Amino acid sequence: MEKIQMTTPLVEMDGDEMTRILWQYIKDELIYPFIDLKSEYYDLGLVHRNETDDKVTFDSAYATQKYGVAVKCATITPNAARVKEYNLKEMWKSPNGTIRAILDGTVFRAPIVVKGIEPCVKNWKKPITIARHAYGDVYKSVEIDVPGPGTAELVFTGDDGQVIKETIHKFDGPGVLQGQHNVDKSIESFARSCFKYALDTKQTLWFATKDTISKKYDHTFKDIFQEIFDAEYKEQFDAAGIEYFYTLIDDAVARILRVKFRLGLFDEPYTKELTEQERYLQKEDIALAARLAEESMVLLKNEKNLLPLSSTVKRVALIGPMVKDRSDLLGAWAFKGQAEDVETIYEGMQKEFGDKVRLDYEQGCSLDGNDESGFSAALKTAEASDVVVVCLGESKQWSGENASRSTIALPDIQEKLLLHLKQANKPIVLVLSSGRPLELIRLEPQVEAIIEMWQPGVAGGTPLAGILSGRVNPSGKLSVTFPLSTGQIPIYYNMRQSARPFDAMGDYQDIPTEPLYPFGYGLSYTTFTYSDAKLSSLKIKKNQKITAEVTVTNAGKVEGKETVLWYVSDPFCSISRPMKELNFFEKQSLKVGESRVFRFEIDPMRDLSYTDATGKRFLEAGEFIVSVGGRKLTFEVVD
Repeated sequence: MEKIQMTTPLVEMDGDEMTRILWQYIKDELIYPFIDLKSEYYDLGLVHRNETDDKVTFDSAYATQKYGVAVKCATITPNAARVKEYNLKEMWKSPNGTIRAILDGTVFRAPIVVKGIEPCVKNWKKPITIARHAYGDVYKSVEIDVPGPGTAELVFTGDDGQVIKETIHKFDGPGVLQGQHNVDKSIESFARSCFKYALDTKQTLWFATKDTISKKYDHTFKDIFQEIFDAEYKEQFDAAGIEYFYTLIDDAVARILRVKFRLGLFDEPYTKELTEQERYLQKEDIALAARLAEESMVLLKNEKNLLPLSSTVKRVALIGPMVKDRSDLLGAWAFKGQAEDVETIYEGMQKEFGDKVRLDYEQGCSLDGNDESGFSAALKTAEASDVVVVCLGESKQWSGENASRSTIALPDIQEKLLLHLKQANKPIVLVLSSGRPLELIRLEPQVEAIIEMWQPGVAGGTPLAGILSGRVNPSGKLSVTFPLSTGQIPIYYNMRQSARPFDAMGDYQDIPTEPLYPFGYGLSYTTFTYSDAKLSSLKIKKNQKITAEVTVTNAGKVEGKETVLWYVSDPFCSISRPMKELNFFEKQSLKVGESRVFRFEIDPMRDLSYTDATGKRFLEAGEFIVSVGGRKLTFEVVD
């Protein structure tokens, strides 16, 4: 496997004690085998900080300014005991404080809420985010041990000679003195970071200080925040339905306490332990599973627009081993899934059609074996129907780890069942449930419509029924290729150019070379047209970006979702490269008659480069092709 190449170095800030071991372990096990790590290494261990007089901390911060990204391990901020333990030159300041001050950044601290790991506070559903100013204040404070009686003064001497002086305290004995500062520029940066973060996360922003005591220091923060909010962010906050307000720190604390009282958190502060029944398969979980199943099902064939089923259809035959199957719809990797939790295809059809359509069921046969005794009853049911929906597929045991089969065709018994049902002379919808592409060379010509529902899990019945009824417009695209026959190659889309011309000697002799259904294929109940494909430039340098765009129009009669697939090709290269590579895709819903422009920004180093013989990313000048919706656009990259 080729390693992922990095274009921008990472700043490594190694730490103290166990963090050094953990970071090295992460690199050895999770990074080095897969990524060609490029980094600038800085040892922020206490010993090395002491050896460099803490210069290494400053250097690591400046490197982060240069490259924009860093990983920092936990470090020791020494106290008096650590000074003695490590024989330090002095009590070095916190590396975090030094780094943050140089970067002039804002630290946002919010707990990560993980479903299944319940917080101790039972009513806590969303995190509270704390924004921390990373410049000045205590991080860059100046401290003095006052030895004895004297006067401490705060003095500012301007470059213009102006002197401002205030007495801090008249000491009558030993004490301690601390001076803090901040600058308007950093406070403004802090304010904008907070406002932008609040908008991004849709969180109301509180700002609280003690300006009743700190009439100048805290008051400056208050004024700057308010000025920037009024001038730049008020309208955006109103549109987002969130607010910003300033209050005293006393009031902010009181607001939190009042909420806690109303929620009863002081009476019962800890959450109860959830049972497995309470933890899994909640309404929102089922809804999400259904949506994912709906979005992933692929309409492969729809001859004469058999689907969605017409209102004139009053009797549907549901035939096949997958109609009432529960266990196999889960697939091989459903470790927590139980068969009793699965909605069957039959149950989904009952919910969808109710009393409007009569549903007649016959299993017909098992997933495998030789028992054809159910064929006659299945045929009789099919003959009495308006439409036959045949549900075939794979056992969950046939795919997954250590589950290989010699063929990707369905077992003979299932194919025989469908061919037997052709005698009814009724339109057939073939529904497939599988964990991989299937060979359909004998079945595809026998049916009018095909839906690949995969192995949808607990909530696949209703989405499938929705596609059959037309309530759901199918929008799934194949992420794999369906070959005509087992053994047909290549079955991947990003193949390399053959050295042999495509003539009779280069093709299969008994079947077409093209697959049955290629990667990216998928039908809809509406029609999407592509037009006005163009590039922002026809010639760019290696450090320049280029934008491709295309207009997609829903030219059909129903609303639908279209996935726009952007492919890039490098037809002339020093090495053999794929004939096309999917670099970007985007799925959007379009109303009837609606047109929308889809764009793809191409970064040459990211999207056009390849790994050379040395294992490094290399971008070669020359001609490139970007393809979308059957259209090809050519541009040139120059040195």
